[in-house]
Amino acid sequence: MENLSPVTYDFPHGGVIYGYPSSALDIVRVSLSFEAGSFYQPQMLVADAASKLFSEGTRRCTPQEVAEFLDYRGIMLEKSKDTYTNDISVYMLRKYAHEMLPMLHEMLTQPRFAKQEFEVYLSQQRQRIQMQMQRTNSLAYRYFHQALYGEEHPLARYATVEDVDRLSLNTVEDFFYKYFSPNQAHIILSGGFNADMVEQCHALFGGTPMGIGDLTQCTVPPSPSSQRRHHVSIPSAQTTIRIGRLLPLSWNSPDYAPFMVLNTLLGGYFGSRLMCNIREDKGYTYGVYSATALGRDDVKFFLTMDVGNDVVHAAVQEAYNEMDRLCQERVSEEELSMVCRYMEGDFIRTVDGVFERGERFLQMATAGISEQFTDDYFNALRTVTPDDILRLAQQYLTPDAMFEICVGAGV
Repeated sequence: MENLSPVTYDFPHGGVIYGYPSSALDIVRVSLSFEAGSFYQPQMLVADAASKLFSEGTRRCTPQEVAEFLDYRGIMLEKSKDTYTNDISVYMLRKYAHEMLPMLHEMLTQPRFAKQEFEVYLSQQRQRIQMQMQRTNSLAYRYFHQALYGEEHPLARYATVEDVDRLSLNTVEDFFYKYFSPNQAHIILSGGFNADMVEQCHALFGGTPMGIGDLTQCTVPPSPSSQRRHHVSIPSAQTTIRIGRLLPLSWNSPDYAPFMVLNTLLGGYFGSRLMCNIREDKGYTYGVYSATALGRDDVKFFLTMDVGNDVVHAAVQEAYNEMDRLCQERVSEEELSMVCRYMEGDFIRTVDGVFERGERFLQMATAGISEQFTDDYFNALRTVTPDDILRLAQQYLTPDAMFEICVGAGV
């Protein structure tokens, strides 16, 4: 596998910027990542509101003027957030960078935070939350995380309409100025950038070293529910099923990469065992999949599907049946080899381009994951055996360890 590490640009008086250059591209992406996720917010929705509202005008420019500035130059501003980080990415032609980078700096240092835009945001959030509370998949997601972590854990808190009503613009502004300071951003350049852009980014934003030692430690121990089954009946056209657990693993545990192979066998691709059984054979669902979710402090395993209200219990039983098969029977060399080839090709597809590599590095670095993970991953694909899969299934796919969430009219 080609080296996926970025080029680093170090500056004499401090600061590092990371780059994935490509002379063949005229498009540039500038990504800034702030340690400003929901974990740090003093109350619900603050981090989300700060991210959404800071670009709605500056002290010098109205929201319409900012929108016209971006539209005229074909510039796209993209935002994403998770529990710990808030990320901002700008896609633009290289020739507009000298104009857009100062504008981005102005957005971050002189945001407008107007009352009118804030009221629009509150109205949108009320509607979003009300809609989510009627959707079985949204509710199953919430109940699953509350069962895993405990309802008061930061990873299991979800906004209510009452939280919207409690939100104040002053609280959002205070959070933004504390956590979105330009000199606290981790910066990654991807695409057709040049040396002048690197210098300009450093002059405007600084450039913070990114690495495991720089991450804020955010460990909060989970308080899982003592009840393993949570069946919630609500009026619905279908029922959402979610089954899973926290795994006693981390990204560099010897079992993690081989477990990813086990997960793919079970439900991680279109030809998986769950798909062949529950979708293709039984016809209980349009789609079923399983996955692992790697966080800073834990690893989640889960499977999920939406099924007809009349087949909920049968679908749940088939999910456990497929896990039990992996615990009882060795997978064939042929099936295991096919899955490993699929995983290798899928990985290569996800890093096929400088923008994709920059995004991957950003996600890994802010989570404290090094490129050892890639080495472990490909080593597992080359060396994992049917006996390894059997041992991992027996160790981690036991029904007694699973939380089972069903939400809908079929429970």
